[in-house]
Amino acid sequence: MAHGVSADVSRDHVPVSLRPFVLGLCVPSPHDQAVVGKEANLELYDAAEDRRPLADIRLQHVGAIALSRGTLQLYQALGCRNQCAPPFRRWTSYALSWRHARRAERRGDRLRMSAADLRCLNAYYMVPRPVFLVSVQYAERTNVFPMDLVGAVSSGEFLLALRETSPAVALMEESRRIAMSAAPASQLRVIHDLGAHHRLPTVDVAAIPLAFSTSPTFNLPVLAGGGLVREITIHTVHRIGSHVLFAGTIESESGHTRGQLAHVSAMYAEWLSRARRPLEVRE
Repeated sequence: MAHGVSADVSRDHVPVSLRPFVLGLCVPSPHDQAVVGKEANLELYDAAEDRRPLADIRLQHVGAIALSRGTLQLYQALGCRNQCAPPFRRWTSYALSWRHARRAERRGDRLRMSAADLRCLNAYYMVPRPVFLVSVQYAERTNVFPMDLVGAVSSGEFLLALRETSPAVALMEESRRIAMSAAPASQLRVIHDLGAHHRLPTVDVAAIPLAFSTSPTFNLPVLAGGGLVREITIHTVHRIGSHVLFAGTIESESGHTRGQLAHVSAMYAEWLSRARRPLEVRE
């Protein structure tokens, strides 16, 4: 990553902001500081096609956050190359990114990612992002909403990035505790509809068309049925670009969800299909 030095960050990366698009790369110990440089190149490989990267993202160092062990180095995306699709398909996707960015204000999209960041985001989503339902309560307010900008890093922290405009940010800052349920792909439409909760100060859990129980430690609403449930205590909060980054530790984890919903780049999904390794795709 720096001066020809490379490091495997397969399990040590997480998105922390979408505008601008910023990634956090965990450097777990002082001995690994040699990989930190002003510029870096994040290479994305397919597990079965590891001879060359299918995409890479050029990065610029913009800061660092102290973790319980080591640091989270922050890198802003400068641009990318994506070899997942033939040139025509690739440039069609780039044109759609440009149009999406250009029409953001007309659509009422307050995030307004740039076309360049949308292209980098598409490349980054070669790594599937599992979707979770996050539950939080404080005082008389409750919220349950889907998130995929989450992930554990080798320092021991679990990280979550939530848009700063979400009313749930205040609930998470005040309560310092959340519960996460792995979102089943079989409930895709319901999970997608719950994205509207990001704009609401409180919700009625009883009105959500899913079965809920309570988490073992915090008594927060979680999906019933024995699926993956994780409880997290939040220790630190950082505002980075368009998002608020929460860092915490896992207090409890149990269950397993078969067929968890995940978001993945469409171009990468098409590449897998051409390689006869199709993902299950639901409309």
